[in-house]
Amino acid sequence: MKRFFLILIVSLLTVQLFSISESDSVSDKFAYAYGALLYSSMVSNYPDLNFDVFLEGAEEASKGESSFTQDQIEEAFISYQQYLYEQQNQIATANLEQAENFLKQNKKNFGVITTESGLQYKILKQGTGKSPVENDNVTINYELLLMDGKVVDSSYERKEPSTNDLEELVPGFKEGICLMKEGAKYRFWVSPDLGYGEEGSQTVSPNSLLIFNVELISVND
Repeated sequence: MKRFFLILIVSLLTVQLFSISESDSVSDKFAYAYGALLYSSMVSNYPDLNFDVFLEGAEEASKGESSFTQDQIEEAFISYQQYLYEQQNQIATANLEQAENFLKQNKKNFGVITTESGLQYKILKQGTGKSPVENDNVTINYELLLMDGKVVDSSYERKEPSTNDLEELVPGFKEGICLMKEGAKYRFWVSPDLGYGEEGSQTVSPNSLLIFNVELISVND
């Protein structure tokens, strides 16, 4: 029974066990969609989850059974949250130290300018158009990289420029774009406190240094 559940859930991302498109049941389609969504969310949020043990708990619950008491279940949730919190703290501390060390060295490099806030940037190409102010809407091409060179977001990969209100961007990115003129290309090194900070994001771990390569296409009315 456990093996059946494992095959079923894995199939949500690989091989369909049946053609859901042929089913007329609204309930079946919802169940399939919810299963796919749940699996994707679990893999994303709990990458170290022991799936065999998870399926064992689900199978027992489906029979009205449980190897844990209610108190043990609550204790397991609390312990795991503490474990995740400690892990995040360790990652955040290591990332912050790495970012600070990098920025100390990077500011010595030729062409790198450091603003009062600590934002570092380099002009790759001067622009000739107008500069935006903090409440403007802009169209840009950009890529966001981490220190290890991993690209976590890129309008170039999507093959479509991005249009954004500057107030929606992280502080360092917003500040940097306001330094540019239309047609310019800059590189920004954004410290954790000017980026996603201790919280991080879905794709960026806590206290990560952000590296942006940006082309300001236009400042929009």
